[in-house]
Amino acid sequence: MSTDNSYYDKINSILGKIVELFIGLGFSKEDVGCRTNYKIGNTYCIPVYVNSLGFLIEYADSKEDAHNNLYDDGDPYPLYFEESAILAGIYADIIREVPELCDNMKDLLVSGGFTIEHYNDWFYYVKAGIYCVPQHEPNRTKLFITYAESIDVAENDFSVFEAPMKRGR
Repeated sequence: MSTDNSYYDKINSILGKIVELFIGLGFSKEDVGCRTNYKIGNTYCIPVYVNSLGFLIEYADSKEDAHNNLYDDGDPYPLYFEESAILAGIYADIIREVPELCDNMKDLLVSGGFTIEHYNDWFYYVKAGIYCVPQHEPNRTKLFITYAESIDVAENDFSVFEAPMKRGR
């Protein structure tokens, strides 16, 4: 029985590009137990691929949690998405989930290649079909994300957007 190496090559290539995202955002590499984590502040992250879900990031709030394998999962981005959409979604997910990055979220999205687009009195950060709406949550900035192939789909899927900011506030 032969295996399709191109399938695994594609997964490994995307995982490598996710590691490049971590390094570009200022994370350092740290081995915790037998797992390689990417660390910034007190946050420890591991990029993974799960066959039934796709690419996602596992997050731990401390080295102790990472050592005890107490990670929370980020949003999954399936392999059937275009690579650029997977990377854009993972990038936005990292910024959303990592407290050390939240305060600079808007700047990081723009520097990461997201454009700001205005539709029907809403501002979206858009890249490769990933539509993001920044929102403020008490004591933390939070980013709610939906994947959509058009603005119409994004505007009709507000179940994932909780009170998005209007007029760039």
